[in-house]
Amino acid sequence: MIKHLFFVFLMTTPFLSKSYCQDTEDAPSLEFLIYFEKINDEKNIVNYTLDQIVTIIEDSIRIKNRVIIPANVTEFERALFQARLTQNKRNQFGAIKQFKTLLEFKCYRTKGEELYIKLLLGTSLDYLGAPFIANNYIKDVFPAIFNKLQNDQVRGFLSTHYANLLIQIDSVEQAKEIYLKNLSQYEAAGDTINAYKSRNNLGYSYALLLEYNKAKQLYRINQNKIYKNVNPIIYAFSFGNYGSVLLKQGDYDSALYYLRKEIHLLNSISSTEGINNTYLGIGDAYLALIFNELFTNSIKHGKWHDSLKINVTYEELGRKEKFIYTDNGIGVKNTEIMKESGSSIGVTLIHLLGKQLDATIEYKEAKEGEHGFWLSIEGIFS
Repeated sequence: MIKHLFFVFLMTTPFLSKSYCQDTEDAPSLEFLIYFEKINDEKNIVNYTLDQIVTIIEDSIRIKNRVIIPANVTEFERALFQARLTQNKRNQFGAIKQFKTLLEFKCYRTKGEELYIKLLLGTSLDYLGAPFIANNYIKDVFPAIFNKLQNDQVRGFLSTHYANLLIQIDSVEQAKEIYLKNLSQYEAAGDTINAYKSRNNLGYSYALLLEYNKAKQLYRINQNKIYKNVNPIIYAFSFGNYGSVLLKQGDYDSALYYLRKEIHLLNSISSTEGINNTYLGIGDAYLALIFNELFTNSIKHGKWHDSLKINVTYEELGRKEKFIYTDNGIGVKNTEIMKESGSSIGVTLIHLLGKQLDATIEYKEAKEGEHGFWLSIEGIFS
Protein backbone atom coordinates (compact mmCIF):
# COMPACT_ATOMS: atom_id res chain seq x y z
CA MET A 1 0.00 0.00 0.00
CA ILE A 2 1.36 3.41 -1.01
CA LYS A 3 0.21 6.74 0.33
CA HIS A 4 1.30 10.21 -0.75
CA LEU A 5 1.48 13.29 1.42
CA PHE A 6 2.05 16.56 -0.42
CA PHE A 7 3.07 19.89 1.08
CA VAL A 8 3.48 23.33 -0.48
CA PHE A 9 5.22 26.17 1.37
CA LEU A 10 5.00 29.69 -0.02
CA MET A 11 8.48 31.14 0.40
CA THR A 12 7.41 34.55 1.64
CA THR A 13 9.58 34.66 4.77
CA PRO A 14 12.59 32.61 5.86
CA PHE A 15 11.62 32.61 9.55
CA LEU A 16 8.61 31.28 11.38
CA SER A 17 7.36 33.16 14.40
CA LYS A 18 7.55 30.02 16.51
CA SER A 19 9.52 26.79 16.71
CA TYR A 20 7.57 23.93 18.25
CA CYS A 21 8.21 20.30 19.18
CA GLN A 22 5.81 18.32 21.32
CA ASP A 23 6.86 16.14 24.23
CA THR A 24 5.52 13.34 26.37
CA GLU A 25 7.12 11.74 29.39
CA ASP A 26 8.27 8.71 27.40
CA ALA A 27 9.29 10.36 24.15
CA PRO A 28 12.66 11.88 23.24
CA SER A 29 11.47 15.40 22.53
CA LEU A 30 10.46 18.26 24.77
CA GLU A 31 7.97 21.08 24.26
CA PHE A 32 10.05 23.90 22.90
CA LEU A 33 8.23 27.06 21.89
CA ILE A 34 10.20 30.14 20.93
CA TYR A 35 8.72 33.55 20.16
CA PHE A 36 11.32 35.02 17.85
CA GLU A 37 9.66 38.45 17.74
CA LYS A 38 9.91 38.65 21.52
CA ILE A 39 13.57 37.61 21.41
CA ASN A 40 14.28 40.38 18.90
CA ASP A 41 12.38 42.92 21.01
CA GLU A 42 14.42 41.92 24.09
CA LYS A 43 17.86 41.85 22.43
CA ASN A 44 19.16 44.60 24.72
CA ILE A 45 17.56 43.24 27.90
CA VAL A 46 19.68 41.09 30.21
CA ASN A 47 18.03 39.76 33.36
CA TYR A 48 20.71 37.09 33.81
CA THR A 49 24.29 37.25 32.56
CA LEU A 50 26.04 34.19 31.18
CA ASP A 51 27.86 33.65 34.49
CA GLN A 52 24.56 33.78 36.37
CA ILE A 53 22.80 31.45 33.91
CA VAL A 54 25.52 28.78 34.14
CA THR A 55 25.69 29.11 37.94
CA ILE A 56 21.92 28.71 38.38
CA ILE A 57 21.86 25.71 36.01
CA GLU A 58 24.81 23.88 37.50
CA ASP A 59 23.83 24.59 41.12
CA SER A 60 20.27 23.40 40.57
CA ILE A 61 21.54 20.20 38.92
CA ARG A 62 24.02 19.63 41.74
CA ILE A 63 21.52 20.29 44.55
CA LYS A 64 18.18 19.13 43.09
CA ASN A 65 19.31 17.05 40.09
CA ARG A 66 17.20 19.13 37.72
CA VAL A 67 17.34 22.49 35.98
CA ILE A 68 15.35 25.23 37.68
CA ILE A 69 14.00 27.97 35.39
CA PRO A 70 13.68 31.32 37.22
CA ALA A 71 10.43 33.27 36.89
CA ASN A 72 11.82 36.65 35.76
CA VAL A 73 13.63 35.61 32.57
CA THR A 74 13.68 37.05 29.07
CA GLU A 75 12.45 34.89 26.20
CA PHE A 76 15.99 33.94 25.18
CA GLU A 77 16.97 33.13 28.75
CA ARG A 78 13.88 30.93 29.15
CA ALA A 79 14.65 29.08 25.90
CA LEU A 80 18.25 28.48 26.97
CA PHE A 81 17.22 27.20 30.41
CA GLN A 82 14.60 24.98 28.71
CA ALA A 83 17.15 23.50 26.30
CA ARG A 84 19.58 22.76 29.13
CA LEU A 85 16.70 21.15 31.07
CA THR A 86 16.04 18.90 28.07
CA GLN A 87 19.70 17.92 27.96
CA ASN A 88 19.80 17.18 31.68
CA LYS A 89 16.81 14.84 31.28
CA ARG A 90 19.08 12.78 28.98
CA ASN A 91 16.92 13.76 25.99
CA GLN A 92 19.91 14.40 23.76
CA PHE A 93 18.10 14.41 20.41
CA GLY A 94 15.59 16.96 21.68
CA ALA A 95 18.40 19.05 23.16
CA ILE A 96 20.34 19.03 19.88
CA LYS A 97 17.31 20.34 17.99
CA GLN A 98 16.81 23.09 20.57
CA PHE A 99 20.45 24.21 20.70
CA LYS A 100 20.61 24.09 16.92
CA THR A 101 17.53 26.32 16.67
CA LEU A 102 19.02 28.88 19.06
CA LEU A 103 22.21 28.99 16.95
CA GLU A 104 20.66 28.99 13.49
CA PHE A 105 18.23 31.79 14.30
CA LYS A 106 20.94 33.73 16.20
CA CYS A 107 18.81 34.04 19.33
CA TYR A 108 21.83 34.71 21.56
CA ARG A 109 22.71 38.24 22.67
CA THR A 110 26.46 37.96 23.17
CA LYS A 111 29.43 36.05 21.79
CA GLY A 112 29.79 34.30 25.14
CA GLU A 113 26.22 32.96 24.93
CA GLU A 114 26.85 31.71 21.39
CA LEU A 115 29.97 29.86 22.56
CA TYR A 116 28.08 28.36 25.53
CA ILE A 117 25.32 27.03 23.26
CA LYS A 118 27.93 25.53 20.91
CA LEU A 119 29.55 23.81 23.88
CA LEU A 120 26.24 22.31 25.03
CA LEU A 121 25.40 21.22 21.48
CA GLY A 122 28.78 19.54 21.16
CA THR A 123 28.29 17.79 24.50
CA SER A 124 24.98 16.25 23.34
CA LEU A 125 26.49 15.16 20.02
CA ASP A 126 29.37 13.55 21.88
CA TYR A 127 26.93 11.75 24.22
CA LEU A 128 25.24 10.18 21.19
CA GLY A 129 28.50 8.93 19.73
CA ALA A 130 29.56 11.71 17.34
CA PRO A 131 32.68 13.16 19.04
CA PHE A 132 34.34 14.47 15.91
CA ILE A 133 31.44 16.57 14.67
CA ALA A 134 30.96 17.61 18.31
CA ASN A 135 34.51 18.92 18.24
CA ASN A 136 33.65 20.99 15.16
CA TYR A 137 31.37 23.03 17.41
CA ILE A 138 33.55 23.01 20.49
CA LYS A 139 37.00 23.63 19.00
CA ASP A 140 36.38 27.39 18.79
CA VAL A 141 34.80 27.59 22.25
CA PHE A 142 38.01 27.20 24.26
CA PRO A 143 39.83 29.22 25.41
CA ALA A 144 37.70 32.06 23.92
CA ILE A 145 34.77 31.51 26.28
CA PHE A 146 36.94 32.01 29.37
CA ASN A 147 37.40 35.65 28.35
CA LYS A 148 33.61 36.05 28.47
CA LEU A 149 33.28 34.74 32.03
CA GLN A 150 33.98 36.36 35.38
CA ASN A 151 33.49 33.43 37.76
CA ASP A 152 36.25 30.83 38.28
CA GLN A 153 33.70 28.21 39.34
CA VAL A 154 31.78 28.69 36.09
CA ARG A 155 35.04 28.31 34.16
CA GLY A 156 35.53 24.99 35.95
CA PHE A 157 32.05 23.76 35.03
CA LEU A 158 32.58 24.48 31.35
CA SER A 159 36.15 23.21 31.15
CA THR A 160 34.96 19.84 32.49
CA HIS A 161 32.57 19.53 29.53
CA TYR A 162 35.49 20.25 27.22
CA ALA A 163 37.79 17.75 28.91
CA ASN A 164 35.14 15.03 28.60
CA LEU A 165 35.06 15.59 24.85
CA LEU A 166 38.86 15.61 24.62
CA ILE A 167 38.82 12.11 26.13
CA GLN A 168 36.54 10.96 23.32
CA ILE A 169 38.85 12.25 20.58
CA ASP A 170 41.96 10.80 22.24
CA SER A 171 43.40 14.09 23.52
CA VAL A 172 43.81 12.47 26.93
CA GLU A 173 46.89 14.37 28.08
CA GLN A 174 45.16 17.70 27.52
CA ALA A 175 42.03 16.46 29.31
CA LYS A 176 44.14 15.28 32.26
CA GLU A 177 45.61 18.75 32.75
CA ILE A 178 42.12 20.26 32.85
CA TYR A 179 40.86 17.69 35.39
CA LEU A 180 43.98 18.23 37.52
CA LYS A 181 43.51 22.01 37.57
CA ASN A 182 39.79 21.71 38.35
CA LEU A 183 40.42 19.26 41.19
CA SER A 184 42.91 21.61 42.77
CA GLN A 185 40.50 24.54 42.55
CA TYR A 186 37.52 22.57 43.93
CA GLU A 187 39.54 21.20 46.85
CA ALA A 188 40.81 24.68 47.68
CA ALA A 189 37.25 26.03 47.60
CA GLY A 190 35.92 23.17 49.74
CA ASP A 191 33.55 22.07 46.95
CA THR A 192 33.23 18.39 47.91
CA ILE A 193 30.78 17.37 45.18
CA ASN A 194 32.70 18.76 42.21
CA ALA A 195 36.04 17.66 43.68
CA TYR A 196 34.60 14.14 43.90
CA LYS A 197 33.59 14.19 40.22
CA SER A 198 36.94 15.67 39.16
CA ARG A 199 38.84 13.02 41.09
CA ASN A 200 36.95 10.29 39.23
CA ASN A 201 37.60 11.96 35.86
CA LEU A 202 41.27 12.44 36.63
CA GLY A 203 41.61 8.81 37.65
CA TYR A 204 40.05 7.73 34.38
CA SER A 205 42.48 9.87 32.37
CA TYR A 206 45.45 8.45 34.31
CA ALA A 207 44.21 4.92 33.53
CA LEU A 208 44.01 5.75 29.82
CA LEU A 209 47.58 7.06 29.99
CA LEU A 210 48.64 3.76 31.65
CA GLU A 211 49.55 5.58 34.88
CA TYR A 212 47.77 2.87 36.84
CA ASN A 213 49.09 3.60 40.32
CA LYS A 214 47.96 7.23 40.16
CA ALA A 215 44.54 6.12 38.91
CA LYS A 216 44.18 3.55 41.71
CA GLN A 217 45.14 6.09 44.34
CA LEU A 218 42.34 8.45 43.24
CA TYR A 219 39.76 5.65 42.97
CA ARG A 220 40.65 4.47 46.49
CA ILE A 221 40.05 7.95 47.86
CA ASN A 222 36.64 8.02 46.18
CA GLN A 223 35.74 4.66 47.75
CA ASN A 224 35.59 6.24 51.21
CA LYS A 225 32.09 5.68 52.64
CA ILE A 226 31.71 9.39 53.37
CA TYR A 227 31.17 9.87 49.60
CA LYS A 228 28.45 7.24 49.20
CA ASN A 229 25.66 9.80 49.49
CA VAL A 230 27.54 12.55 47.65
CA ASN A 231 27.04 10.79 44.33
CA PRO A 232 25.99 7.11 44.56
CA ILE A 233 26.66 6.40 40.87
CA ILE A 234 30.23 7.77 40.90
CA TYR A 235 30.75 5.97 44.22
CA ALA A 236 29.85 2.70 42.48
CA PHE A 237 32.02 3.58 39.49
CA SER A 238 35.02 4.10 41.77
CA PHE A 239 34.96 0.35 42.52
CA GLY A 240 34.38 -0.68 38.91
CA ASN A 241 37.09 1.61 37.59
CA TYR A 242 39.47 0.31 40.24
CA GLY A 243 38.63 -3.23 39.16
CA SER A 244 39.28 -2.37 35.52
CA VAL A 245 42.77 -1.14 36.38
CA LEU A 246 43.46 -4.34 38.36
CA LEU A 247 42.28 -6.34 35.37
CA LYS A 248 44.77 -4.56 33.11
CA GLN A 249 47.49 -5.30 35.64
CA GLY A 250 46.64 -9.02 35.61
CA ASP A 251 45.17 -9.22 39.13
CA TYR A 252 42.07 -11.10 37.97
CA ASP A 253 40.72 -12.29 41.33
CA SER A 254 40.81 -8.84 42.92
CA ALA A 255 39.45 -7.26 39.74
CA LEU A 256 36.45 -9.60 39.81
CA TYR A 257 35.71 -8.63 43.43
CA TYR A 258 35.65 -4.88 42.64
CA LEU A 259 33.64 -5.29 39.45
CA ARG A 260 31.03 -7.32 41.35
CA LYS A 261 31.02 -4.64 44.04
CA GLU A 262 30.22 -2.01 41.40
CA ILE A 263 27.29 -4.06 40.04
CA HIS A 264 25.92 -4.61 43.56
CA LEU A 265 26.09 -0.88 44.35
CA LEU A 266 24.46 0.13 41.05
CA ASN A 267 21.64 -2.36 41.61
CA SER A 268 21.04 -0.88 45.07
CA ILE A 269 20.43 2.61 43.65
CA SER A 270 16.72 3.33 43.23
CA SER A 271 17.28 5.07 39.90
CA THR A 272 20.33 4.92 37.65
CA GLU A 273 18.77 7.02 34.93
CA GLY A 274 21.43 8.53 32.72
CA ILE A 275 24.01 5.72 32.74
CA ASN A 276 22.68 4.70 29.35
CA ASN A 277 20.44 6.46 26.84
CA THR A 278 16.97 5.29 27.87
CA TYR A 279 15.10 6.38 24.77
CA LEU A 280 15.70 3.33 22.57
CA GLY A 281 12.76 1.81 20.75
CA ILE A 282 10.46 4.85 20.68
CA GLY A 283 10.03 4.70 16.91
CA ASP A 284 7.39 7.36 16.35
CA ALA A 285 9.29 10.03 18.26
CA TYR A 286 12.60 9.35 16.47
CA LEU A 287 10.83 9.33 13.11
CA ALA A 288 9.21 12.67 13.95
CA LEU A 289 12.62 14.14 14.74
CA ILE A 290 13.97 12.93 11.39
CA PHE A 291 11.10 14.63 9.53
CA ASN A 292 11.55 17.72 11.69
CA GLU A 293 15.16 17.88 10.48
CA LEU A 294 14.16 17.22 6.85
CA PHE A 295 11.52 19.97 6.88
CA THR A 296 14.01 22.40 8.42
CA ASN A 297 16.61 21.60 5.76
CA SER A 298 14.07 21.96 2.95
CA ILE A 299 13.09 25.42 4.15
CA LYS A 300 16.73 26.37 4.67
CA HIS A 301 17.94 25.17 1.25
CA GLY A 302 14.86 25.95 -0.83
CA LYS A 303 14.95 27.93 -4.09
CA TRP A 304 13.68 31.27 -2.89
CA HIS A 305 12.23 32.28 -6.28
CA ASP A 306 9.85 29.27 -6.22
CA SER A 307 7.27 27.86 -3.84
CA LEU A 308 8.75 25.03 -1.82
CA LYS A 309 7.08 21.69 -2.58
CA ILE A 310 7.60 18.63 -0.37
CA ASN A 311 6.34 15.16 -1.21
CA VAL A 312 6.31 12.26 1.27
CA THR A 313 5.50 8.75 0.02
CA TYR A 314 4.62 5.99 2.47
CA GLU A 315 4.71 2.30 1.59
CA GLU A 316 4.09 -0.86 3.64
CA LEU A 317 6.58 -3.67 2.90
CA GLY A 318 5.32 -6.58 5.01
CA ARG A 319 6.41 -5.86 8.59
CA LYS A 320 8.56 -2.97 7.39
CA GLU A 321 7.55 0.53 6.38
CA LYS A 322 9.21 2.87 3.92
CA PHE A 323 9.08 6.63 3.58
CA ILE A 324 10.44 8.54 0.59
CA TYR A 325 10.94 12.26 1.16
CA THR A 326 11.55 14.65 -1.75
CA ASP A 327 11.46 18.39 -2.31
CA ASN A 328 12.05 20.77 -5.20
CA GLY A 329 15.04 22.48 -3.60
CA ILE A 330 18.68 22.43 -4.63
CA GLY A 331 19.23 18.84 -3.46
CA VAL A 332 22.68 17.26 -3.30
CA LYS A 333 25.14 16.68 -6.12
CA ASN A 334 27.21 13.98 -4.43
CA THR A 335 25.37 11.39 -2.33
CA GLU A 336 28.65 10.06 -0.93
CA ILE A 337 28.97 13.25 1.13
CA MET A 338 25.59 12.52 2.72
CA LYS A 339 26.83 9.12 3.85
CA GLU A 340 29.55 10.73 5.95
CA SER A 341 27.99 11.35 9.34
CA GLY A 342 30.59 13.99 10.12
CA SER A 343 29.77 16.21 7.14
CA SER A 344 27.13 18.35 8.90
CA ILE A 345 25.02 18.38 12.03
CA GLY A 346 21.84 17.73 10.00
CA VAL A 347 23.32 14.67 8.33
CA THR A 348 24.72 13.51 11.67
CA LEU A 349 21.31 13.81 13.34
CA ILE A 350 19.63 11.79 10.61
CA HIS A 351 22.34 9.10 10.81
CA LEU A 352 22.12 8.88 14.61
CA LEU A 353 18.32 8.75 14.61
CA GLY A 354 18.33 6.15 11.84
CA LYS A 355 20.78 4.08 13.85
CA GLN A 356 18.49 4.19 16.89
CA LEU A 357 15.62 3.00 14.65
CA ASP A 358 17.78 0.31 13.04
CA ALA A 359 16.60 1.78 9.74
CA THR A 360 18.12 1.84 6.27
CA ILE A 361 18.61 5.34 4.85
CA GLU A 362 19.39 6.03 1.20
CA TYR A 363 19.96 9.23 -0.79
CA LYS A 364 19.67 10.11 -4.49
CA GLU A 365 21.33 12.97 -6.32
CA ALA A 366 19.18 15.90 -7.43
CA LYS A 367 17.48 15.34 -10.79
CA GLU A 368 16.29 18.42 -12.69
CA GLY A 369 12.56 18.37 -13.35
CA GLU A 370 11.89 15.50 -10.96
CA HIS A 371 13.22 16.27 -7.49
CA GLY A 372 15.80 18.21 -5.54
CA PHE A 373 16.54 16.51 -2.25
CA TRP A 374 15.65 12.78 -2.12
CA LEU A 375 15.82 10.47 0.89
CA SER A 376 14.27 7.12 1.74
CA ILE A 377 14.08 5.53 5.17
CA GLU A 378 13.01 1.93 5.64
CA GLY A 379 12.51 -0.02 8.84
CA ILE A 380 10.07 -1.19 11.52
CA PHE A 381 8.66 1.92 13.16
CA SER A 382 5.66 0.67 15.09
